[in-house]
Amino acid sequence: MNNLIILPIIIPVVTGMVMVILRDNIWLHRFLSLLATVLIGIVSVLLLEQIRTIGIQILYLGGWKAPFGITLVADMLAVLLVLVTAIVTFCCLFYAFSSIGPERETLLLFLLSISHRRGKWCLFDRRYL
Repeated sequence: MNNLIILPIIIPVVTGMVMVILRDNIWLHRFLSLLATVLIGIVSVLLLEQIRTIGIQILYLGGWKAPFGITLVADMLAVLLVLVTAIVTFCCLFYAFSSIGPERETLLLFLLSISHRRGKWCLFDRRYL
């Protein structure tokens, strides 16, 4: 059981909560979104190394196994998708800072949608056994 699997989903959600509380400071939003993306990239590289040395990582949320609980599985493909998403997200955020005005930036929604996408890649479905 490895708790690193949940971090690519939790980091953007927690960052989004902080961004809601501090909603008037656009420069802090930009910094937090870039920081969250870099942290997710670092966690992805750590997970890739663990998968390469140990094997597939599994996390049973709440300690309940399938079909009653939610199971997150990190295999090489899922973590590579998370890493590529972190790289593309960083590039998109960096481009958006220079091209979109501060009054139209919706970084919170962007981070939450990326978190949802990462969660789908690591979610284990019992039908695939």
